[in-house]
Amino acid sequence: MKTTLLLSVLFLAMLMVCCSPAANDDDPAPDETPLDGLIAFYSDRDGNSEVYTVNPDGSDLRRLTNNPADDSGPRFSPDGKRIAFSSTRDGNREVYVMNSDGSNPVRLTNSPVDELPGCWSADGSKILYSVFSASNWSASNIFMMNADGTEKRQLTDSPGNNAACSWRSNGTILFYSSRDGLYQIYIMSEDGGNQQKLKVSAVNEALPYYSPDGSKIVYTAILEPQTSRTEIHVMNADATGDVTLSTPGHVNEDAYWSPDGEHIVFQTSRDGNYEVYTMKSDGTNQRRLTQNPAWDGWPGWGKKD
Repeated sequence: MKTTLLLSVLFLAMLMVCCSPAANDDDPAPDETPLDGLIAFYSDRDGNSEVYTVNPDGSDLRRLTNNPADDSGPRFSPDGKRIAFSSTRDGNREVYVMNSDGSNPVRLTNSPVDELPGCWSADGSKILYSVFSASNWSASNIFMMNADGTEKRQLTDSPGNNAACSWRSNGTILFYSSRDGLYQIYIMSEDGGNQQKLKVSAVNEALPYYSPDGSKIVYTAILEPQTSRTEIHVMNADATGDVTLSTPGHVNEDAYWSPDGEHIVFQTSRDGNYEVYTMKSDGTNQRRLTQNPAWDGWPGWGKKD
């Protein structure tokens, strides 16, 4: 279950989601200024999947959830005050929100099928999430709800898996879908209209996120599904100027922007198990953030409340 994302059971691998470091990773240059914000991730270091936060310099590690269920997939609200996450604490997988210190968890969805959080609207008033078919994890569609769980409505109705990752202030939603076979990156309007493929690729591409200013997109390219080799790319919002940021040969995936857009957090198996790293937005100065033999991953970066 802790293999790379996407290809057989996309979102399940995301939830449960080797080589030596490259030479330029061994001794990264110091950052000019301290990094701001707070990083959330999930880990099974305490026996089951729980949500944690840590400062971008690796200090002040805190466990936010504490129950025998599977808690994972944390995503900060735009103001950094709340975290949406997935949990099986009430049976199947549902969407919850809690304060960024772990207090006041509230269940937002309640259905017999699995549901996973995707992203918040720019003003923090709405949440996009994925709803899976009752029979398997190979089919899902994107829904929208208010941040208190009310007024749910469906945005996509397509075969395969569909998952929303990022939502610009102009209303454009960035998502990925396997509706045409391979996982590819799409955009649509916030009412679900104007769904179109942003770029055409010969490999699976997924987990796209807009930079805070909306000018760039970071995403994961799955180059060798049979060996789970993935790379992190950045491109312009119009899909031009594609650049590879991660070191070839490693599993590098699930990248997410810092609130100022100057850095990126991601997960990698380069150290023999999955750990959380940060790097500058140009791919330099890659630093290991977590140090634990357990699995650490699915990071998100929010403002510090």
